[in-house]
Amino acid sequence: VYTYLCNGLPPAANWTGLFRPGERVRLRFINAGAGSYFDVRIPGLAMTVVAVSGQYVQPVTVDEFRIELAQTYDVIVEPRDAAAYTIFAESMDRSGFARGTLAPQAGME
Repeated sequence: VYTYLCNGLPPAANWTGLFRPGERVRLRFINAGAGSYFDVRIPGLAMTVVAVSGQYVQPVTVDEFRIELAQTYDVIVEPRDAAAYTIFAESMDRSGFARGTLAPQAGME
């Protein structure tokens, strides 16, 4: 069975990154896959792209981006509410996904 992972965990394991409301969080997305492009989004939370494949770029705010094979994206998010946000990376062919959660406390989804 082909399973997409978020920090080594399958979607059901719910990898969770903790934050304090109002703080800036830097996330690094790495497509380590051998054959899949991914559409990455965090519904309800804008992402500001600050680096692509190790090179700083003029910051641009997006709702979603597509990541290629062996590419990295560094983004800054600023969750203001004490809510859980799903980090969702879906393969371009829609055959599967990886997911995790940004939350102010463990156990939230």
